[in-house]
Amino acid sequence: MSLSLLIIDPDPVWVKSLMTFFLEKSFKTDDAYNGKDAQLLIYKNKYQVVILDLDIQNHSSFEVLRYIKLNSPDIKIIVTVKDALRITEIGITEFELKKLGASELLTKPFLPEFLLKTIENNYQIESWRDIKSNTDSKEAEEVKAGDEEFTRIKFENFFSGTTTIYDHYIRLGKNKFVKILHEGESFDSSSLAKYRDADLDYLYFKTTDRLTYINFTNELLKKIIGKKSTTIEKKVKFTQSVVDKYLEQVFSSGLRPSLVDEGKKVCENMYHLIEREPELNKFMKTYEEFNSMAYGHLFLVSFFSIITCKNMDWASSRTIEVVALGGLLHDIGKLKLPPSMRDKRPAQMNDDERKLYESHPKLGATMLNNFPSIPESVKQIVYQHHEWADGKGFPNNLNSIKIYPPAKIVILNNEYTTFITDKKLAPLAGLKEFIKDKSLFPKFDPTTMKALISGFMKDK
Repeated sequence: MSLSLLIIDPDPVWVKSLMTFFLEKSFKTDDAYNGKDAQLLIYKNKYQVVILDLDIQNHSSFEVLRYIKLNSPDIKIIVTVKDALRITEIGITEFELKKLGASELLTKPFLPEFLLKTIENNYQIESWRDIKSNTDSKEAEEVKAGDEEFTRIKFENFFSGTTTIYDHYIRLGKNKFVKILHEGESFDSSSLAKYRDADLDYLYFKTTDRLTYINFTNELLKKIIGKKSTTIEKKVKFTQSVVDKYLEQVFSSGLRPSLVDEGKKVCENMYHLIEREPELNKFMKTYEEFNSMAYGHLFLVSFFSIITCKNMDWASSRTIEVVALGGLLHDIGKLKLPPSMRDKRPAQMNDDERKLYESHPKLGATMLNNFPSIPESVKQIVYQHHEWADGKGFPNNLNSIKIYPPAKIVILNNEYTTFITDKKLAPLAGLKEFIKDKSLFPKFDPTTMKALISGFMKDK
C-alpha cells in the first residue's frame, strides 16, 4: 500500500518515530505541529489519511476536523489522544468526534504497527469506491498460491457492479487457482457463464480483500433488499453470505472499530429485510439451507432475534438493531478460549473445560468495553446470553426479573437456533417441535416466547 499521510501532533519525538516507521513502509509522509500549518498542507497537497492529535494548538483539532470535513471529506482521519481521561476532560464523546469526520479514536501509547493496521483497515474498507474502470479485458491466468490465502463465495451469491472491485479466481485444485476477473475490468455476467456451467460452486478472492468485500456488499445489500424483482430466498441467502464474511473477519482478525461500524450496517440491512418483506412468513416454512456452522449459528440468532423483537410492544427500531448486533456478537468471548474448545458442545467438555466455557459471556462483554461506540445494551446482551429465567443459567444465575429484557430475546433464540440446526429442521417446523418440549419453558420469558411464535405463525 502506498498512501499519502499527514501526521499532526505537538510532540516532535513521537512524530519523528512515526515518520521514520511510515517512510520505511513507502508512505508519502508529511508532518505538522499545529493546526494552522496542518490546514495549509491539506490545502496544498492531497492526503488519503490524517493522524490528528486532539491537543494540537494554533487552530484546534476541532477546527482542523471541520476544515477537512468541508474541504476534503474523503480523507480518513484517525484522532489520537494521550489517555482515556482526556476525552472526559474535553467533554466530547467518540460519537461526536465521528460526526465531525473522525474515522477512529486511538488512545496513546500504541505501537506504529497497530496504527498501520488501523490505517489499512480504514482505507481498504472503502477503497473499492476509487477503482477506475478498465475497458480492456485481460486473459485468464493461472496462479499458484496457498488455499489459506483465499476466501470463497458461492456463485449464487455473487453480485457485482459494472466494474470488478477485486480480482476473482476459480480453484482448480490444491494451491492452484485461475484469475478470471481482474480488478477494474468492466463486468460482464456472460463471462462467468462458462464457469458456472462447469459445475463450479464457488468463486474465490484474496482474503486480504475481505474488508473491501464486506463494505461493498453491505452497500449492495441495501439496494437488493429494496428490489421487488429479487426473490426473498435470494435476498436471505445474500444477506447470510455478507454476515458470514463479516463474522469470518471478526473471528479471524479481531473486532476493530471499523468492523463495529460495518456490523451496525449489517444489522440495519437485516432489520430492513425483515421489516419490508411480505413473503417472510411463507419463506420460513420451507427454507432448509441455513448453515449450521458457527457463523451460520450467529446469523440465525441475530435474524430470529429481529423477528422476535418486532413482536415486542416495547421495542423500537433502535432496540431491534441493538438486539441484532448483540445476536451477531454474543459469542465473541469464545475468541479468548483455547481453539480446541471453540467448537465443542458443553456435553463434550470435562469439568475444567466447562468452567472455562462458562466464562465466555463475561470475557465477551469485557472485550467489547474496548469499543466505546458499542452501546452498553449490546454488552449486557453478550454478558447475559446464557442466563435462564429459572436462575439456572450462567455466569451469574440471574432469574427472569434480573435479566435485561433485550437479552431475553437473544437467550431464547440462541437455544432455538441450536435446537433446529441440531435436528436439521426448517425454522417453522423446528419451532413447532421446540414448543412441544415443555422442559424448555422454565428457561425462557413467556412473553418473549410468545413473540417468537407470533413472528413465525401470524399471517400478514
